[in-house]
Amino acid sequence: MDDGPFSLATDNADVFRLLFESIQDYAIFMMTPEGIVTTWNPGAEMMKGYKADEILGQCFSRFYLPSDIEAGKPHMLLSHAAQAGRVTDEGWRVRKDGTNFWASIVITALYNRKGEVQGYAKITQDMTERKQMEDDLHDTLFLLEQANKKLEEVDYLKTLSISVATHELRSPLTAIKAYLDNLFEGVAGELPEKVFYYLTRIRHNTDRVIRLVNMLLDISRIEAGHMQLELDTVSVYEVITDVVRDFECMARNKEITIYASAILDAPVRADRQRVEQVLHNLLHNALKFTPPRGEIVVQSALTGNDKVTITIADTGCGIPAGHEEKVFLKFHRAPSPVQEGAGLGLAVSKSLVELHGGNIWVESELGRGSKFSFTLPLAA
Repeated sequence: MDDGPFSLATDNADVFRLLFESIQDYAIFMMTPEGIVTTWNPGAEMMKGYKADEILGQCFSRFYLPSDIEAGKPHMLLSHAAQAGRVTDEGWRVRKDGTNFWASIVITALYNRKGEVQGYAKITQDMTERKQMEDDLHDTLFLLEQANKKLEEVDYLKTLSISVATHELRSPLTAIKAYLDNLFEGVAGELPEKVFYYLTRIRHNTDRVIRLVNMLLDISRIEAGHMQLELDTVSVYEVITDVVRDFECMARNKEITIYASAILDAPVRADRQRVEQVLHNLLHNALKFTPPRGEIVVQSALTGNDKVTITIADTGCGIPAGHEEKVFLKFHRAPSPVQEGAGLGLAVSKSLVELHGGNIWVESELGRGSKFSFTLPLAA
């Protein structure tokens, strides 16, 4: 075989020429060691706009941007190909008419038997359409990122506004509550029956507003990452017993039976006040949605070796199918005969349980009641 400059003259020249001239999706051509174009296929003519007699004998650097030529990129690529055997690259290239296209190229070094570079084969694919799609995607992602930042700012301002507003509401509500308590304690003398009735209604609605304000404060603290837990070893039996006792009077007034059954006397690692808050929210909901002569049962059991599951089951109206997960979303209220409350209690409860490292879920059957369960980690 001749060890001189690369030539197409081979025994298989006709087959190779047929293959070479039939490829139109790729620009394929050969170059001397100095980068001078020696062959030119139809795909190269279609892609770059030069006819064979216009480009043969010319340096392949004329396809590159002036800035790339000034930086010496064309011959740098040849040098890398000579050392490594091949080199790949992507970038803007220039057609005969001056327009640019995004090219994906492979330059392969061709060696003689002595391992000396005799020339190069270069294959180019026009990837302008893919590049445009990538750029459009990048621009879209950038716009989405900017929009997300604005949403985060709006969300922060919303959380801050809620926090400030609820703090401002809390002081007058606390004062109203104190004055009402004083009146009921008789500091202004015995209350006439009608006054007593109206004051009772005022106290009831004041408690509702205070409960809402406290939940909004909790939501703002949780969303801002400022909710701190005071973890300690807490007796499940004591917490459940105390909270159930808090609701006995309310349950009696509604003619609902409420009791704790099969309570596991196990210690959990938890913030007692926040666990009580979760139980209060769940029992308050159970009483709200359970009709007279209904029943509410609180139970607890060991789950595996490291968790305790607490369950509050009622015989209320139940939750429609498809709303079991949604009830834990802020401000969501599932369709039911009772439409009151802001839809925050379960959202706060879910966040508090998850802050403890637990889970909360509900099983429900419309018209037959609901069973809310949550887990807490056992104390070591």
